[in-house]
Amino acid sequence: MIKISLEKLIRDNEHKFTQTDYVIANELLKKGLNYNLTINGFASLCLTSRTSILRFAKKLGFNGYNDLKYYMLNEKIDIVNSTQDPYDKKKETIYRKIKKIDRAFIYGNGAYEDIIKEAIKRLLFDVGILGETYAGAEEIVAFNKEMLENSLVVIVDFDDDERSQELMFQIASIPCARLIVGSEYKSMTKSDYNIFLSEEKGKIRLISPYIRELEKFFKGYLER
Repeated sequence: MIKISLEKLIRDNEHKFTQTDYVIANELLKKGLNYNLTINGFASLCLTSRTSILRFAKKLGFNGYNDLKYYMLNEKIDIVNSTQDPYDKKKETIYRKIKKIDRAFIYGNGAYEDIIKEAIKRLLFDVGILGETYAGAEEIVAFNKEMLENSLVVIVDFDDDERSQELMFQIASIPCARLIVGSEYKSMTKSDYNIFLSEEKGKIRLISPYIRELEKFFKGYLER
């Protein structure tokens, strides 16, 4: 049986995605596909149309929904961490962008997010980039295109925070480097790169795995 990463298949075609495609991808990664689930049923789960599902499947290289479902039900899907691929085009892209900036804005709300934000600020300092941490709706309003342009914007979000999502959409059209750290796949929305780990409900959320992933990310940056 071939070992295939569904996440990698999605990432390789992400440059074609619309916002609806990200919703569909998130549903696939979180819940998979039931054998009896029709295209109309799956479209309903994603709050979209069957046409959008067909377009999504074709963007991944399948002829249609049934081919996508066959792939998911008959191959061993191995969802891997975003930082495990030895050559990652998205990682190389954000590394190139980071080399051109000298400041970073690190945004997130929550106690867990605060710990990760401080770790990112320290790592940025180690690679020669000044970073500041932010939280709250008032600071989002204060951000503008001139401020964020040609900078690194890091969004740390583990709980589908509405304010963080607002910032994601706000920076979508701004020429800046975008790094998202979070546990949900949909947090990947229009990012240059994102670091997330699969988590089990009811388990204690550990900080150390994210710190290790961030250290690997910035270590890779220095080695380029």
